[in-house]
Amino acid sequence: MNTAIVGQIILFFITFLAFWYLFFWMYRQHTIDQFRERMFELRDTLFDDAADGLISFDHPAYTTLRRTMNGFIRFGHRISLFEIFIIMATNKPQTKSSFAVKYSDALRGLEPRVVERLNIHKERMIELVVIQSFAASPVFVLFLLSCAAPKIFWTARDKALAYLAVKLSVPIEALESTALLYGQ
Repeated sequence: MNTAIVGQIILFFITFLAFWYLFFWMYRQHTIDQFRERMFELRDTLFDDAADGLISFDHPAYTTLRRTMNGFIRFGHRISLFEIFIIMATNKPQTKSSFAVKYSDALRGLEPRVVERLNIHKERMIELVVIQSFAASPVFVLFLLSCAAPKIFWTARDKALAYLAVKLSVPIEALESTALLYGQ
């Protein structure tokens, strides 16, 4: 075998291992850190709203949202498209302990402005989970790397992710319920 070919094969494997390390170790850890940081910021704004008197710190709606955010922070490293697809495939009915049921029960009797503000926090939480599930996906990252990144693409990506956030509400609710359990 020619030494030039052997050198190219070795170079290929070294490059492959370097990309593997960058993506599956460094990039993955970076996306997890970014997700957790954004979820901490969201939880802080929820805390600020309660501190400003919007809602009591011990109100069930506040505690349900805060515990769910804590659960997402705790197991953010497990959020992925694969997990969402598994939840979609199993599609179990909601139980009394599910996030959606507890949260909707907790909102009863609150003023509309309070409900609206809490729903903004909930929607932002879902948005962060959807973004993390795609950002942590090797297929999606390869898709991004293979495309040019003009402003039009990023705008379309944001619209697509917002659309998917609505379509993926059932598996996201299951993830929220899991996060609520982990956050306690």
